[in-house]
Amino acid sequence: MPTRMIDVRILHRRYLILGLGLLAVSTCLMVAGCSLFGSDEGDEQPLPAPGVTVSPPSVAPVPATVPAEGPRTAPAWPPAQSAPASPTQPAEPPALDPTDIAYREGVLAWERGELLWARDNLNRVLQQGCSADRQHRVREILAQIADGTIFSPDILQGDPLVFSYRIAQGDTLSRIARKHDLTEELISGINRLSAGSVLRPGQRIKIVRGPFSATVVKSDHEMHLYLQDVYVRTCRVALGTDNKTPTGTWVVTTRLRHPSWVDPRNGRRYGSHDPDNPLGGYWIALKGIEGSAVGQRGYGIHGTNDEASIGTDASLGCVRLGKKDIEDVYAMLARGCIVTIIESGESRGRFRQ
Repeated sequence: MPTRMIDVRILHRRYLILGLGLLAVSTCLMVAGCSLFGSDEGDEQPLPAPGVTVSPPSVAPVPATVPAEGPRTAPAWPPAQSAPASPTQPAEPPALDPTDIAYREGVLAWERGELLWARDNLNRVLQQGCSADRQHRVREILAQIADGTIFSPDILQGDPLVFSYRIAQGDTLSRIARKHDLTEELISGINRLSAGSVLRPGQRIKIVRGPFSATVVKSDHEMHLYLQDVYVRTCRVALGTDNKTPTGTWVVTTRLRHPSWVDPRNGRRYGSHDPDNPLGGYWIALKGIEGSAVGQRGYGIHGTNDEASIGTDASLGCVRLGKKDIEDVYAMLARGCIVTIIESGESRGRFRQ
């Protein structure tokens, strides 16, 4: 009996120890569960009512594979965006050439009737040089301006090339012409004076500030005429065969109306009023003073009895002009005026030195 009681007490003690152990294990499991799932108040869920099945919350699937360990790299950032390009600025137009500006202003002024301003600009275009087409157009306009400002009785206010002259006692056309490097023909033509007109003291006439000059361009068969440095007219010419017209600078010496002439090739003599006279009724004698012309005599500018020869090489070396042109040139080139003969114009069109 005593032995049985001892066994029962031992058994109770073992059960007690086992219960304490289970209690400790339960406590540890509870603590571990709180640590794993958290114990914040916001995480508390109400207990389900009896008999109600609660579905477990859905959890996003976890990848089956875990990236292998390796060197850690910085996260890949999106490429840096370059600063937005500023709007493309329109290219500035190229600066206009001064000659182009002078040409445009000159043409516009001519169209508005501002003849002096147009003449200044367009004459500057010729002096500075331009294309052949533009030269032709500029000369056409300047010739029209010259007809209205130089070769007409009108005097535009502010025109430096002309002025009003008051006839003094004893004045004659010849005296006035010599004084201003002009010809009597030019003064009479501008002022519409008939042959034999008498000048009265106190009378006013238009006078051009001379002298005129001429430049002959052999390659073009053209003569360009200038008043001082202002272009006024172009005439077609015939020149010597086999390059017989010498280049250089010449001065006008003698001027003759209805000259007689002897052909040096056969000795034939032509009278002053002979319709077959090759000089065509006008003779402007030239004396060479520079270049290949130095010392040359016997050359001149004259008319022709063969209009078809103009623009060709047909003379013995002189410069031929058609009937209308020789009348105009004879009126412009007074004694002492300069004539320059050149082979060709410069590439951009300048002929004057």
